[in-house]
Amino acid sequence: MTSDQYFRESGGRCLVGALAIFVGLLLPIRGLSQEVSVREYLDQLMSGDAKTCINAEYQLGELGAKAKSAIEALIVKLGDHRYYKPSELGTKFYHVNQYAAEALGKIGSQIVADEATTKHLVEKLKERLEDKKDTYQMRGMAAEALGQIGAPAKDAVKALYAVFDEDPLKPDHPFMCSRAASALGLIVAKVPDDALEQVLIDAFKHDNPYVRSAAVYVFGLIGATSEKTRLPQLIVKLRGEIERFDQAGKPEASANAALALTLISQGTYSTDKINIASLKELNEFSKSHPAAIVKEQADRVQPILDYIETRQRTGFGERLEKLWAWMTSHPIPAGLIVLYLFLPICWFLIFWFRPLWLLSLSALLSGQKVKLPWSIEIVLSLRHILLISLFHHRKRVLDRWVREHVGTARQNFARRPSVRKRSTYVQTTVEIDRQACTTREQILESAQPLFDEPKTTLLICGEGGAGKTSLACQMGNWAMASKPQERLCKSHLMLPVLIEFDLEPQADGKNAFTEAIRNQLGELIGRSATVSEELLLELLHKGRLLVIVDGLSERDDAMRQSLRPKADFPVASMVITSRTDKGLNDVTRTDIKLLRLKSDRLSSFMDRYLERRGMQFETDEELFESCRNLSRLIGNGDITALIAQMYAELKIAAKTQASDHDLPKNLPRLMEGYVCNINESVQADQKDTRAVLRAAKVVAWECLRKTCRPSLAKLDDVLQALSGEEDAKAMLGYLEARLQLIQTVGWGKKDAIHFSLDPLAEYLASLHLIEHDGSNSIQWRKTLADIKGQVKAQPEGHENIQEFLQALRGCCDHLGKDHSVPAWVIRKIDDILKPPPAQAASAD
Repeated sequence: MTSDQYFRESGGRCLVGALAIFVGLLLPIRGLSQEVSVREYLDQLMSGDAKTCINAEYQLGELGAKAKSAIEALIVKLGDHRYYKPSELGTKFYHVNQYAAEALGKIGSQIVADEATTKHLVEKLKERLEDKKDTYQMRGMAAEALGQIGAPAKDAVKALYAVFDEDPLKPDHPFMCSRAASALGLIVAKVPDDALEQVLIDAFKHDNPYVRSAAVYVFGLIGATSEKTRLPQLIVKLRGEIERFDQAGKPEASANAALALTLISQGTYSTDKINIASLKELNEFSKSHPAAIVKEQADRVQPILDYIETRQRTGFGERLEKLWAWMTSHPIPAGLIVLYLFLPICWFLIFWFRPLWLLSLSALLSGQKVKLPWSIEIVLSLRHILLISLFHHRKRVLDRWVREHVGTARQNFARRPSVRKRSTYVQTTVEIDRQACTTREQILESAQPLFDEPKTTLLICGEGGAGKTSLACQMGNWAMASKPQERLCKSHLMLPVLIEFDLEPQADGKNAFTEAIRNQLGELIGRSATVSEELLLELLHKGRLLVIVDGLSERDDAMRQSLRPKADFPVASMVITSRTDKGLNDVTRTDIKLLRLKSDRLSSFMDRYLERRGMQFETDEELFESCRNLSRLIGNGDITALIAQMYAELKIAAKTQASDHDLPKNLPRLMEGYVCNINESVQADQKDTRAVLRAAKVVAWECLRKTCRPSLAKLDDVLQALSGEEDAKAMLGYLEARLQLIQTVGWGKKDAIHFSLDPLAEYLASLHLIEHDGSNSIQWRKTLADIKGQVKAQPEGHENIQEFLQALRGCCDHLGKDHSVPAWVIRKIDDILKPPPAQAASAD
């Protein structure tokens, strides 16, 4: 055990011991404090100030049985008729004797075990009640105190009933009657006494209306609070009294008895303290009674009886009663349970009005664990115990989190080099599940239903330069659109996470794919601290992140394997760009195929692209002539969007920069011209165009040398290849920062180079080979042997490097003579381009 652990454990024991000692000392101190308080309040009772006396009486009443020693002093104060009036404008008086009676009632209800003291107290209160010289209000307070004492005050029942016969016209008489009636009910309910009940029944026909109403009230109170076994006797007795009152010609007394039955049934509405058979029988009797008022009471009781009968049949009332009894006898655990059950309501209110607070609370409590001290050790998270986990990852919370960060994400996504380079976007024709779409609206109309599904994967497939990455970046922007009809998913926003490079192996065993997503998401939302793994998985599972995997056909096997269908695959919404669909046959997906520009669509594309760039052709003839030249340059009627874009940029440069360069006559020259054009557009610190072009070709070949397809090249290898340049690092910085031709990437440190445009990399690498190998047949044989080896070594190798081979053949065809390339090189490239026999057979 370490010293820290020992200190924590021993410190915990010391703390518990100290608390125990403190509580042990506190209890006698608390008792002593209460004794001091009683003596202090007794001293205040002797004060001549009415306000001070009233305050002392109130405090003594709150102490209850602990103020037993103050009974005699309080009895004396029953005769004190002083009062305290807080304001001359006020109308309420606070009488000393009233508060004394109230305090005596509270104390008496808690000392019933002390029979002698209780009997003495009842006698004194009874004397005050019978003292007709005193005020009705004070006598009413004495009656209320007797009711609080309960069964021990049964000797005061006749005195309580006698107050009904006094003059009803005197002030405060109704107050005294209501207090006496309440006290009668509380006493008689606890003391079954036929003689007392008969006194109340006789009151049903009393001349004083206060007496009649009080009797009805008392019987209702008796029925609602008495034991279950006593109710049938009360019900039978009341039925007999109704019949007797009928025979005696007292219909009003019959109505009062029926009203008492109604009060009994209403008092038992929420309990099972009633013999339903007896009450139903009596109610049927009331329905057939000739008096309308009795029938009316029967109609009021019937729905109550139906409800009570249902409760008794289901046993709900009895269970509820047991629960209430347990809660009243165990207030502390019951309070904790009620508080615990209140937690979901609290979290729901936060969930509705401040949902992000739940994420903060969950993150704060995520590391807090609770160990249960049982034979099998169970560790529970505190946020699960507090029920926060019922709400913290709901869709409403995740949607609010996305809305919180979408503004920053829009800005950072637009700043990414891959996205910024494709900011000028012109929609071309695509096929979604073989359905042609030519506008953004048509693509959204086809894609939006897909993203309403629980899981969606789109595969954007096409040759290099077809615009796969451009469309994927546009989809990333559409995912964050403010208007639902312009959004990729109508129901909610998504944050786009762009994965452009191979996965970095994880030494700690974490999933490389999700770690790549987490790092990119952190950069997207502009946070220095990464998003928690738990939150990331919830965002992925519920489709709040759109994962864009760019250039899958150029990625390594680790990336392909990470996209294989697995039970725990977290991504619900994904867009993949790839030159081929090889290796994705077992992935459920929707294919989007990018088509080449048809000759009849070329002029429309060129015109819209120039318009987006703030340019336009002077005449339609100039537009059509440029399109014809571009078609001749390709050699057929269909071209990729990238080729058309590069040609348009050269056309713009020729018009705006008064360039001396002629427009290119073939694709290799077009690629060179594109690099020259963007270099010559640099305003300050422009580098020599020939040096830039030479360096770009070397970097392109390093990016293709190992796999013959555009991929990452190590920074050290690129610097070694550029060792002949005056300042290789400065040149790489220029190619990245000023021309945006390359990107330096890496996980821990930026130690790899990636070419921005794959077709440009393939042509520049081919031009480098022609210039480097030239007429050297030996070198050519070695180069082509390496290429053929790559075809055999890679899965679907022929498809993976076919476009590079076509670029190499085109460069040899157009520029081979300029560099004395042997004629047999083209034939050898054609042989490599032929598909293997197995693929040829499958194509047939």
